[in-house]
Amino acid sequence: MSSDCLVLKINSFDTLSNATIYVIYDIKTELFVISGKIDGGTEFNYNSDSTKAVETFITFIFSDKNQVNYTIYNHSELPFNQEEISFEDLNNSLVENVYEIAYKIENSIYSKRKLEGLLSMLKHIFNDY
Repeated sequence: MSSDCLVLKINSFDTLSNATIYVIYDIKTELFVISGKIDGGTEFNYNSDSTKAVETFITFIFSDKNQVNYTIYNHSELPFNQEEISFEDLNNSLVENVYEIAYKIENSIYSKRKLEGLLSMLKHIFNDY
């Protein structure tokens, strides 16, 4: 079974780092799901119940000098169980433009303040499933 929800994608494209991170808020478990890959390294998947901790973690990866893209997708086929969501699955489905883009800011300097607003949106806009 699957459900739809908003997915935040942040990716850098400058010489400081090459990172892609996806963030989802699971309304049933009340956890943020963070999935990503940095500089072609190993994929990672973490959960957090704290918006502040997610902000701190992402700010650790992206500095205030990174050029990033922020994109919000409406992903309509995510598994109900957040443990079944992988970076590779998210990256493959969204790269193929299968899902509608709800919001996009390109070529922006990384901003913790912007991230705070986007995480708040993920946490408070959802579909019951």
